[in-house]
Order: sequence, then C-alpha cells, then structure tokens
Amino acid sequence: MNQGLLGGIDYTVIVLYNAILIGVGLYLAKRKVKSAKDFTNAGQSLGTFTVAGSIISTCMGASILFSNYELIHRTGIRGALTSGFWYAGWLILILLVGRIRRTGASSIPDYLSRRFGARAQKIAAWAVVIVGLSTCSAQFKSIGATMEALGICDPTTGIILGAVVIVLFTFFSGLWGSAVTNTIQSLFILLVVVAVIPLTAANAAGGFSTAMANIDPDKLSFSGSSMSMMLFFSYMVSSSLNTAVEPSYSKYSLAAKDEKAAVLGQLIAWAVCTAVAVIALIPPLWINQIFPDMTNGSLFVPRLIATYMPIGVRGLIIAVVLSLLTTTGNSFLLLLTSSITDDIVRPLKPDIGDRQLLHISRLVIAVGAAIIAFMAIVVPDIATAFKIGGNAFGPVVAVPVLLSFFWKGVNDKAVTISMVVSLIVSVGMDIYFVYVTGEGAIGNVYAVAVSLIITIFGSLYFNAREKKTA
Repeated sequence: MNQGLLGGIDYTVIVLYNAILIGVGLYLAKRKVKSAKDFTNAGQSLGTFTVAGSIISTCMGASILFSNYELIHRTGIRGALTSGFWYAGWLILILLVGRIRRTGASSIPDYLSRRFGARAQKIAAWAVVIVGLSTCSAQFKSIGATMEALGICDPTTGIILGAVVIVLFTFFSGLWGSAVTNTIQSLFILLVVVAVIPLTAANAAGGFSTAMANIDPDKLSFSGSSMSMMLFFSYMVSSSLNTAVEPSYSKYSLAAKDEKAAVLGQLIAWAVCTAVAVIALIPPLWINQIFPDMTNGSLFVPRLIATYMPIGVRGLIIAVVLSLLTTTGNSFLLLLTSSITDDIVRPLKPDIGDRQLLHISRLVIAVGAAIIAFMAIVVPDIATAFKIGGNAFGPVVAVPVLLSFFWKGVNDKAVTISMVVSLIVSVGMDIYFVYVTGEGAIGNVYAVAVSLIITIFGSLYFNAREKKTA
C-alpha cells in the first residue's frame, strides 16, 4: 500500500464533496419519491438533460477510467478499437428507444412482456440482475483499488466502505436521486477525463510531443497486439449487441417524460461519450513512460492524480472519481432492484401494495449490495468483474428485441426457449473462458448464434404447427 499520498486537506475535500453531492440527491429524492414507481423509474418524468447526464455519468464509471485503461495498457491499440463497437451498437439503441418508450414500457423486460409475454419478461429481468451484479461489483472493486492506490486503506476495507455509502444513498434516493446526482457528476467527470487527466499525463511524460514519440510501437500495432482475433471478434459482437439494448442506458431513457426526451437524451449522451472515449484512448499509452513499474493499468489514474496534482486540488479530483464510482454503482444497484421488484415481484403479485413494494425494493438493495461486495472481494481484478456476467443481457435480449421490430412472425415460445438457453450459454461460457483461458466475451458469440438459430427456426416451427392446429 502506498503511504502519505494524500493530506488532511485532501481528505476534508473528499468527504465534503461526497457529502454535498449525496445530500443534494437525498433532498431532491425526498421531494420526488412518493411511491414505488417513483423509486424505481422516477415516475417516467425525467427531462432530456437529466436523461443525458445520467447516462454520461453511468458510461464513465469504472469502465473508462479503470477497465479500459487496463485493457489499452495491456493490449494496445487493438484493445482500444474494441470499444468502438460499443459506441456503434449504441446507435441501434438510439433508434430503438423512442419506439420502445412509445409503447409505455418502463424497461426492456417490460417491453418484452408486452410483446412476448410474462415469461420473456422474467428471463430478461434475471439477465439484468446478473449484469447488475457483475457491473456493480466492478464499481465496488474500483473503489477498493482506488483507496489502496492512495494509501487510504486496504482494498477489502475500501470495498466495504464503498458498499456502505452506496447502500445508504440508494436506500433513500431511488432513481430520482441517482439521476440528479449523476447529472451533476457528469459535468465534473467530463472536465477530469477530457482535460485534467490528459494534460497531467502529458506533462508527467515530458510534454505531448515527447509522450507520443516514446509510445511503445507494439502498442500502436493492430497486428502486433496480444489480443487474439477470436477475442477481438467476440468483443465486436458482444459490445455491439450489449449497447443495442443496454439495460442501464435504456432504463434512464424509458424513465423519460416522453419519447422526444428519451431519444434526444440518448443522442446527447452518445455524442459526448464517443468524443470522450476518443480522448481517453491516449493517456493509457503513456503509462509505462510515467510509471515504469506499473503493471496494472487500472491503478494509473489515482496514482497520477496523487503524484502530480497539488494538495487540495488532488483531493477534489479524487473526490470526483470516488463519487463517480458511487453514483455509477448506485445506478446498477437500482437497475437490478427495479428488475426484481417491477419485472419479477409485481407480475407475480399484481395486487401487492405500493408501500410493501417499496419495502421489498429497499430489502433487495441491502441484500444485493452484500452479495456484490462479496463478489468484489473475491474476483481478482476489475476486468474480471466486468467479464463474469457483465455481457449476459445483450446475447439474451438483443436478438428477440431487434427481430420484433422487423418480423411479425417471431414466436413467443421460441423466444422463451432461446432466452433461457442463450442465458445459460453466455454466463456458463463466460465463467469458463475467464477462469480457464483468461479471456472474456467469447461465450457471447456462441450465445448469439444459439439465440438466432432457436429464435428464427423455432418461430418457423411453432408458427407452422399453430397453423395446422388452427
């Protein structure tokens, strides 16, 4: 553990920043959250900029500043290019989300219920829960890694402290508090990612020209990267389909007040995050120049800030990073909570009281956070936390959702079977490839193939059989 990287002023700034941010969220949530529906989907009343800010902040989380930095540091430009498919798939979501919001659906599972029935909704909801557990554990893991890198505490203690803060915030704020604080947070994090980190890293590497000239040539070679073509192809398929129906991004859009706010909010978030992602590709290529001893690229940002920023300022920037992880973790914890309460419990018990449903939501938050914290402690690194189940939603849900808009003949029974089988294949093979070969996302290629085959040929079969018996 590093010692003495932060001073008393830094700690004071960190505590005050997070206290103010969370306080604002709790205050607004107290005024807005009157029912379980308000808690889980903000009563479908979010405006354009709140939708955009929430998605921007959620997108930035552990993926850009931690997992992507490690991926680019380890695999070079090929690893960076894989993220391009994420943003390409996002364009599909922009095209779909308005049509889905027009149906009145409050989530992707809710839309599947309206199109393919209650079984499809439940399967999709469990896929969301798996994604929520995986992605939220990555946020928890990042909090622990950041605190360790700064010499604040050991990673396990950092994970537990982060979990406590996230639970307290989520328990009372609901989606309203998350949306407001994420929107505020997006402004600060954009400044940090676009300006502070690149400029500080360039200066630490001896200037921009020097830093670019001294990049390891292997890091700039597409063919020379250690990433296999199979893994590259897997990221292409997985990323494109995952963002096409991304559960957290779509959740905020479907909580918008109308179709226009849903689509425009998504479009603004996509444009901003795409530009930021391009800028964020460069600093990870300089890691070996600045810290030759660093082997884990996910620790670069906290170490860079603590080493090269002046006292007080570094505390503010670290506060932004930590609170970003807090609010992003809050988003995914709410995502799995709303999936359980709205898409599983409510359909099973349609007469359940609003107050009781609100109590169940908060119970799920507490239990879910405990499971997530345990997962974050057990998994070896942030990238692994993302890989195990983090890609489950796309292969399971994207195929039936996309086909539903272009083919009226998609059969309910075929969709149910394809979703169950592809979920098992996706998660099972992800776990196998992560722990046996060390590579994630490959299982999703097989899951997509299974989903396509079962959905298309199953629909043809069941439709033909139904015509014969009609």
